[in-house]
Amino acid sequence: MTLYPFPFPPHLIPELPEPAKDGNYYVDIRVRDRWDGILVVNAQGMVIGVQVCRGIAEYPLPFAPVDIQGVRPASVCNRFLASIPLNLFSASLISLFLISPVLLVLGFAVHALFFIGVILLCTGAILLMYQSAGFPWIRLPAALLGIYQVLFAIIGLLKWLRHTL
Repeated sequence: MTLYPFPFPPHLIPELPEPAKDGNYYVDIRVRDRWDGILVVNAQGMVIGVQVCRGIAEYPLPFAPVDIQGVRPASVCNRFLASIPLNLFSASLISLFLISPVLLVLGFAVHALFFIGVILLCTGAILLMYQSAGFPWIRLPAALLGIYQVLFAIIGLLKWLRHTL
């Protein structure tokens, strides 16, 4: 396990890209012939962590600093993934605003059993949203949207049951 901060390999320091506005270098690294990232190197050449969930965290690395073979600027895909603040609160919002409406449309267009997924997903997302920390001003509108989708799914499921029985 690698403890932070640790020195970045000196032979790779000339390959570091331009520093970001905060003075740190955000780089993808190549270890065992595979690009991985985003490693955060400060201005003194010390690795201070990895970038995840819009912040810098000290996660244990599965390699030693001497195993780093190359460095490049952080890729757009890695920067996008590192900027997503995925926790229970944001996962519940993603469920309510993205996944559940898709299931609702699939319930009307493909098969009514997708409505069961809407009911379970919205109920679970509302419960998780109220049990985790997050923005309090968005909870009520998101919960109302989830309840609306659950009611819509129940109506669609009842219509389907009425036509099949």
